[in-house]
Amino acid sequence: MILPQLEDISGFEDVLGKEALYPDIRIDLKNIRYDFKGEWNDPIEGIHNIRFLYAYVDYQHTENEGGSVFTMFENDTGEGRFEVDHHFGEDFTGTLGVQWTDQDFSALGIETFVPETKKNSWGIFTTQNYQWNDWLFSGGVRFEQTKIDPDADSLSLRGSALPPAALPDELNFNAVSGSLSVTWSIIPEQADIYLAFDYAQRSPDIQELLSFGPHLSTRTFDIGNVALNNETMQRIDLGFDWQSDWLNVKLNGFYNWIDDFIYQRNTGLFYEIDNEVIRQRCVSAAECVPIYAYNQQNARFVGYEAEASMPVFESSFATVSLTVFSDYVRARFKNDDVPRIPPLRYGAELNVGNYDWNTSLRYSRSEAQRHSGANETETDGYNLLSFSADYHWDDTGWGDLWVFTKASNLLNEEIRNPVSFLRNYAPEPGFSFVVGFRADF
Repeated sequence: MILPQLEDISGFEDVLGKEALYPDIRIDLKNIRYDFKGEWNDPIEGIHNIRFLYAYVDYQHTENEGGSVFTMFENDTGEGRFEVDHHFGEDFTGTLGVQWTDQDFSALGIETFVPETKKNSWGIFTTQNYQWNDWLFSGGVRFEQTKIDPDADSLSLRGSALPPAALPDELNFNAVSGSLSVTWSIIPEQADIYLAFDYAQRSPDIQELLSFGPHLSTRTFDIGNVALNNETMQRIDLGFDWQSDWLNVKLNGFYNWIDDFIYQRNTGLFYEIDNEVIRQRCVSAAECVPIYAYNQQNARFVGYEAEASMPVFESSFATVSLTVFSDYVRARFKNDDVPRIPPLRYGAELNVGNYDWNTSLRYSRSEAQRHSGANETETDGYNLLSFSADYHWDDTGWGDLWVFTKASNLLNEEIRNPVSFLRNYAPEPGFSFVVGFRADF
């Protein structure tokens, strides 16, 4: 039931060749963002700062195939935030705030899989911190209300025998989140250990609720679920942070248990695009896409993040430093693996530079992902080697100037990203080289 990768198409060159799998597809994209910010410092005693932020994003991209318009995606979003920072003495500080979002989303054309939909949400929140000797206690709470209003009674595929999917007039969600943490400075300004507990609810998004149709940019047929509930996460973090002149270390381990985790489940079925029918098997990967349905299941995530850096050599000309890192997460449902989870990763980065210039050589190893989930493809491990360099002028008289270069995937390895829906069709980019300039004035 798994689609073959390109190296497995012997005997099927005509239907699975590059011309069939990769037609002349182009994307025309427009993204305009407007930001407005205001700030009032120390207006009255006890109030450190009052801030207002508003951003409006006008996003549109059109997918063209063979010179013809396939689908137009539009996402116009306005988001505002009003915050007040307070302090009662030097030890008790915090923030009170209000946030709101207005969103108009649509995906129209041949590939219409989400109707025109309006989303409105608002929330109130607070975070508070109390410092007592070498201990820092932090807490926060947030309440959010979301309304999703599709501009359609049902969603159907033009010319398809599939029955229309009925849509509700309106969907409403209320979400509550909270967090508590304590940090102990074992050695002030050098070594900290912290423990945190988070309880967070997330409301389903538009595409998770209302999708119904082929989504060719990810080569999937997406089926939403209007019966989705809030995702509820409970998380414990335990971390250690050491900073000194000769060594910086960050370690963090976490355990998440998530009730009603929202994910896309590979049903094992296929949708034949031209004939608009559902099939149990598909001979040609160019003609069919797998069917993914949004679903909910309780899940458990356990993992860690680790990083250590140290100077190797210092002189008046340059400093040489070495960083090693690793991260890992294991995610399980009760009887299966959570799909599209990154595997174990580790590596090192060597930096050489000073105030004016810097170079880095970074190597990372990603292991094979054998816990891919139901009907998902396993991926092999890979090595990724990259190089970057930049030079900075700050005495030009009018501003700052940077020139930079970056070379990625120096080993030119075939990389199948386990978190990508397209890993069976398109690997990550091979060797690439970029040179650029940046100026601030």
